[in-house]
Amino acid sequence: MANNKTGFDATQTALDWRKLDVYCVPLRPRSKRPKNTHWTQLRLEGAKLKQAFKVGDNIGALWGEPSKHATDLDLDLEEACLVAPHILPETFIYGRRDKMRSHYVYRCPGAETKKWQIGRGSEIGTVVEIRSTGAQSVLPPSIHPDGDRYHIENDVEFFDISKAELERFGDEIAIAAIFTRFYPETGSRHDYVHACTGTLCHAEWSDEKVRRVMAAVLSVVQLQDDELKDRLGSVVNTIEHYKIGDRVQGFRSLETWMEMPVITQLRRWCTSGAKIDRLLIPPPITLRAASDKDFDESWLKVDGLVGQVTAWAGKSSYVQQPMFDLSVGIMCTALASCNNYLVDGWDTPLQPYLMITAPTGDGKNAVLSAVQRFSHEIDLGDYVYRGFQSYYAMLDELAESPNMACWLWDEAARHMANAKHAGSVDFQTLSHVISLYGQASEWVPGTPGRKQTIPPLEHPFLLVLATAQPDQLMDALTSAAEETGFTNRFILVDSGEAFPPRNRKRSKTFPSAIKKHGRLLRDHEPMEGEFTRIKWADTKTWAMFDEFEEMSRRRTHRGEKAWARANQNALILAGIAAVGIDPARPEITQDLARWALELVTWSTDRWADKIRLSGGETINEKESFHVEQRIRDPRKYAKSAQSKVHQDLITKGFMPHSVLLRLCRKIQRQRLEQILDDLHDAEIVGSNQDENGNIYYFAR
Repeated sequence: MANNKTGFDATQTALDWRKLDVYCVPLRPRSKRPKNTHWTQLRLEGAKLKQAFKVGDNIGALWGEPSKHATDLDLDLEEACLVAPHILPETFIYGRRDKMRSHYVYRCPGAETKKWQIGRGSEIGTVVEIRSTGAQSVLPPSIHPDGDRYHIENDVEFFDISKAELERFGDEIAIAAIFTRFYPETGSRHDYVHACTGTLCHAEWSDEKVRRVMAAVLSVVQLQDDELKDRLGSVVNTIEHYKIGDRVQGFRSLETWMEMPVITQLRRWCTSGAKIDRLLIPPPITLRAASDKDFDESWLKVDGLVGQVTAWAGKSSYVQQPMFDLSVGIMCTALASCNNYLVDGWDTPLQPYLMITAPTGDGKNAVLSAVQRFSHEIDLGDYVYRGFQSYYAMLDELAESPNMACWLWDEAARHMANAKHAGSVDFQTLSHVISLYGQASEWVPGTPGRKQTIPPLEHPFLLVLATAQPDQLMDALTSAAEETGFTNRFILVDSGEAFPPRNRKRSKTFPSAIKKHGRLLRDHEPMEGEFTRIKWADTKTWAMFDEFEEMSRRRTHRGEKAWARANQNALILAGIAAVGIDPARPEITQDLARWALELVTWSTDRWADKIRLSGGETINEKESFHVEQRIRDPRKYAKSAQSKVHQDLITKGFMPHSVLLRLCRKIQRQRLEQILDDLHDAEIVGSNQDENGNIYYFAR
């Protein structure tokens, strides 16, 4: 096929590709985006083809079923391009100057579009992608948005391959690429090769596949490793030791070199690669790792007082907001514990700070009212406040026995925004709130003053239940969150943008069982010392938090500040649930640990989203982040779909154009289209088209 480097006839080139049974679609000049909104339905031939293409147009291939199952294996990561020649069967190959040999074209009946990608917590993004029916790729000799021209690098017939084989090769390339990317520059290379090989062995890969993948890795890195023979020997020895039952390192040992999100995906790919008849790889439009799922309503089913109060809150609220009901259960149980407990081994008091976000009328006030009523029903005393006249008043209250206060902080975001001025009352109040987090087991010294002294505080048990509107919170994050460390102390309970249904079966009855259980917890007196120690069911349970702490520290070190106190918040939640089950002998079990860790991970991911979206300095940057976020996580907005078709698309990870318009209604239509063009050209967002119009998906 002709490949003119100085220019090309788009029409003639499309006709040439048609001779290979590949249908072409016209793309915008120097762009990856089709000119026609119904491009998936185009079958251009003859005169229609000649009319469709104009001078300067790029050319895209319509992959999959329309083109006799021509399928593109697109290698996005540089390391994937490097290992592929050592793994893939020979076929037609093309690429561009900055990404040589990045597209392998096969004939693959039944192939489905699929991505191997690393989600949140990593900069890697997509590693390799199968593009088939419903997808398209830019063809040679088109021009990439960066100015590179695509060119053919191996002009042979498309190799025939089965769907299972192609997906198996996708697993191998993705894993080999990651192993290559993290290959140590110096030192520990022997241990690294042993750990990588052991990982594949533990995944029950065949000896042949293990050797092929590791050989590809070592072939790429041989120029930087002068002990290649030793590395090859390590591969063989590791396989042999595993076969005879010796201890062999695996996934856990990879933490020395890789982040947890990378290891999580490697585990999935290894499992899929071992059983090709079982698809475990996320579809191309899936963004979340297992820990990044949407709010799981199984989290509502907590034993003890937390679960009882959660169920009551759900029945008494005027809207259905299950995650808010759980917040009531957590805060009420913590309040009833009266600072009588510490999590053993960590000395963590049960002192939660919760931030509830939802638009006006979506249930925030119901949360505040429920906590206030619980306090009244169990005769807790006057320790629940809707606010303080000043931070002096708040600290005076905490200075008096029993040194306890629960602040129901309405419209918190507005006060946060005012806190950008260091001399303001809001800044001083917020600073003291932040400084008292986790200090309920400590003695906090006072601060002398010329006019008014801040008193010393003994075991200040301050609980904060804050509410905010999402837009106001986003604005506040840019002005005060970084200065105060606000985000990593508060557990965020974010309802998203879905419109909650009304609760038409409200009950105002306060259950006597909750009253009895709450008073029992309130009246608990520590048997030894000042606090009752919340014990661990076993060492494995303690280890779950220890591992979570290490993961959180690594993410914080990489600049993800929302994770700085994730483990402390998880300990608080697990401890609250434990005392709600047995006030006399509280114990954290593995089930409670999983519940707390999953809930805090979900919350921290939401904080990370908001911090990222608030990071734009200009209105254009913020709008672009806003659009990207809705395409990145379509399942969060499933309730915004107004038809069964759109709900099904969102469930699969696609964002329908009409739903996106509704979610981005505050952005001018012309500006929205420009943002979509920019995201598409930057390969951040991809688009398909079905009978209902354009649909978008996250492409990284």
